[in-house]
This record gives sequence, C-alpha cells and structure tokens, in this order.
Amino acid sequence: MVGAMRKMEYSPVTAMPVDWNCPRPGSGRSRNGFTLLELLAVVAIVAILTTAATVALVSLVSSARLTQSADLLQGIFTMARRTAISHSHIVEVRFFQCTDPSNPGSDVQWRALQAVEILEDGAGQPIQGVTILPNRYMMSASATASPLLNDTNLNYAGTSPAILGTVSNFRRFRFMPDGGTDLPLLDPTIPEWFLTLYNENDIAKGDPPPNYATLQVDPSSGAITTLRP
Repeated sequence: MVGAMRKMEYSPVTAMPVDWNCPRPGSGRSRNGFTLLELLAVVAIVAILTTAATVALVSLVSSARLTQSADLLQGIFTMARRTAISHSHIVEVRFFQCTDPSNPGSDVQWRALQAVEILEDGAGQPIQGVTILPNRYMMSASATASPLLNDTNLNYAGTSPAILGTVSNFRRFRFMPDGGTDLPLLDPTIPEWFLTLYNENDIAKGDPPPNYATLQVDPSSGAITTLRP
C-alpha cells in the first residue's frame, strides 16, 4: 500500500468522520477583530462626520432664528399698514434702543419696536405692546445697512416705554390712511427704504455679516419686502 493510511476519527457530536489534519477556523493565518490602525481610521471618520453635522446644524438653527425675527418685523409692519387703511388713521412704527433682556450686560442697540395709532386728537394709542427681538438679534445701526434707522429726519424726541428700561429718542416712520408712507424718495437709484437685521454675535464678521435679512419699505405704496442673501 502506498503511503500510510490516516486514522479516521468520528465527531462525538455529529458522529461524522472528521479529518483533524484539515485547517480549522481561527487557525493558521485567519484572525478576528480590527487592528489599532483600522480602529483609529474609523474614529477619525466618525469625528469628521460629527463635526460636519454639528456645523450644518448650527447654521440651520441660526438661519431659522433669523427668519423668525425677520417675519416678526414684517408682521408688525404689515399690521401697522392694515390698521392705517382700515381705521383711516396714521399709524407710526417706532424703533427703540435697549439691551437684550436674555443677555445681561449686552450693548444698547436697536432691538425693539412698536406700532402706535395716531388718533384725531393727536394722541398715540399703541396697537400692541413693545416687541423686543429674540435670540440676540438686532437691527443694524449702520447708515448703509439701515438708512431707515439713520436718517435724522426720522429722529423724534420722546421717552422709550418703561419696559425697555432706557430713556432715549426714538426713530419712526408713518403709514398713511391710503397705505403709503410719509417717507421721502431716498435716492433715484435706491427707491426703497430698508433696515438690516442680524445676530449681534456676528457683528465681527462684517456689517452686514454673511447671515442677515433686509426689510424694504416702498415709500409710495407702503409695500414691505423681506430679502435674504
């Protein structure tokens, strides 16, 4: 007989013949698990994806809050214009400077506004309470970004509402009973008055910063438009 016969054994579990000379799982070069380099690569990829997702989420939240603040301003403008038309009265939109109630120690900025109906006897009757912009948002004080807040002809002596905690002059413009405004033509090349809104934390990024909203008021028709970059 050529060569020696291998002794065949039987598995005690399956009662099947087993050749113990065959490679078994886990023997030889086979291995389980990951190397240190593979684990480090996975950790690095997860960190990169997490950072990217966090940045995107912060940007999304900031954009949503800016939209909320811009919608708030446009809503007050629209309410003032509709009241002027329906009541056949002049309605003023007044802008006030104050600190941010949610951020103690913050600078005094243009953060608040109120719509006031002017009655026949000349007295002012607020249509709603003073609205303070939320989430550290403010209206730019820059002459180029907010001419609506920088024209000296729109500056009126008066006391800010007590809720603001400051006493200063305010800026205002008026919606007339026909829906138009008392704003003069600003410039033939820039036919609409406007103001710019952004988060005070972004001031260092420029004026206006990359993330901002602009509200335009047509002086003739009183139409209000919100623009975003």
